[in-house]
Amino acid sequence: MRVISDKLFRPSLSKKTLVTLALLVVWSFFLWRALYVFRPDVNSAATFNSDCAVPVLMSNDDRSVTLFNLYYYGTDRWGGWPFLVAQLAHRTIGYTWSDQSLSMMQTFWLFIGVLVITGLSSKDRAVVALVYLLTLCLHFETRYQIFLLSQVYAWQVTSLLLGWYSLRRLFDNELDSKHRRRGNRAAWLFLSFFFSYLAVWSSIASIPLLIFLLCAEVLRFRLKRESGGTIKTFVMGLIPVLAGIVAERLQKMDYHRYADKRFGFDFRSRFELDTGYLTKNLGIHLDSIIKLSWWPLHLLATLALLAALCAFGYALLKKKGELLGKLKAVFTDDTAILIVGAYGIALINFILTVIVSHVRLNDYDDRYLTLTSLFGPVSGMLTLFLIIRFCARRSPHGEFAKPAFLLTGLILLAIKFPAGSYRPEYRTIKDIALALAEKSPRAILMGGYWETYVFAGLQPVNAMTPVPFEGQENRMPWTRDMVRRADHLIVEYRSSKLGEGDGPPQHLNQYGNSLRLADAKWYENGEFAFALYVRED
Repeated sequence: MRVISDKLFRPSLSKKTLVTLALLVVWSFFLWRALYVFRPDVNSAATFNSDCAVPVLMSNDDRSVTLFNLYYYGTDRWGGWPFLVAQLAHRTIGYTWSDQSLSMMQTFWLFIGVLVITGLSSKDRAVVALVYLLTLCLHFETRYQIFLLSQVYAWQVTSLLLGWYSLRRLFDNELDSKHRRRGNRAAWLFLSFFFSYLAVWSSIASIPLLIFLLCAEVLRFRLKRESGGTIKTFVMGLIPVLAGIVAERLQKMDYHRYADKRFGFDFRSRFELDTGYLTKNLGIHLDSIIKLSWWPLHLLATLALLAALCAFGYALLKKKGELLGKLKAVFTDDTAILIVGAYGIALINFILTVIVSHVRLNDYDDRYLTLTSLFGPVSGMLTLFLIIRFCARRSPHGEFAKPAFLLTGLILLAIKFPAGSYRPEYRTIKDIALALAEKSPRAILMGGYWETYVFAGLQPVNAMTPVPFEGQENRMPWTRDMVRRADHLIVEYRSSKLGEGDGPPQHLNQYGNSLRLADAKWYENGEFAFALYVRED
């Protein structure tokens, strides 16, 4: 009995358990706050729009699932797997997703990443969790875009971290020669493949990120293991990553073939090297980073890693064995490897924004720097923590450095956490959406791109079918046939700038259907005005 008691209440075990419980309490509290603050009706990043509405419509789609469901409707740059999961719940238990509930699902998935990234540092879990939460929730200059329903990054980031964590556990299984298990190897190989597949499915930009993280883990493996086996280990880790990449590539090829055959267009994103604009792109994106108040953290991580590379090069050239040993000791620390990995994600994403023409063609929108703005400060803050810890070792009170860092960060997080305030423009859009569904349930709603999906996505019952005007981007191409056969439909004309002056045109030809105006003032609310059109006999 005493033996059991000693095992249960060992000081080290009790301390570890208390730290874990404390982490979960902090995580749960800020998750609870985030579920409110970053809701579509509260988030200060941007008002709810048609891009945000499409995921809601995908989650509630009652049509048969086809290859077109594999990606965000009308584009192959964004994987649709989160909405397939949501649609599974919709079909099995009849749950109707709202923008609020889907946002909660997205925020919860993003906060899962907080727990995952702590597993990448064995000694500094609490510090890593706090640093990640600080950057995720307090970097207000990025406008909290990662929490928007219209962005892919929340789904991509956690999948990427899970892929990284799975590779870490796979290599740790190989490091533990005494307790190495084939069953564990098979499990972590599969999970490395699965989460790599989800990350690449979320965004093709995950491919170079995964390859870099694999190289970082191979470096860690080599530093921790005196004997060879590095190449074998690299190949072992590369296989599941490549398998995930290939699986997504084959899936996307089938998607393109299906879309081209069914809708006459493959919805393929064209990514090209932005030759001739690289210098301009670099200047614009550097300026975007420097304008952020957090830019010193990017600089700190950059200088620290450059200093480490220079020291390593000097030690090799001058054959300084003692210096090489010190550098090896630094980078066998999991937190140092985490700094390298986070910085690599930030840098690679930054390079992609510079060299890909798609970013320039979209007016250099700062959303493309989201991963850089997240992981750059994470690497910088962790670098600052290691510097503080190193300096504290020379102090008689050095053991208080880490608790002081944690306490300071926690107070900052609590004080600066955004309060959130209700957005009145959201209420206006919501009221219009509900009024439209009540006046003409399940009807076809036409208008500009931004004046259609946004209303349908906010209609929990009797949702209308949104169809942008012919020639505008149509996320749901099967709706063209529905317009062609429709006897009547509702048209938003004021905000969509249809016709001349304030009134809608008397006649309208859309998708092969000839329509005439039946009621010019069918419904009006602020800047939006809707007219009723019927088929011409």
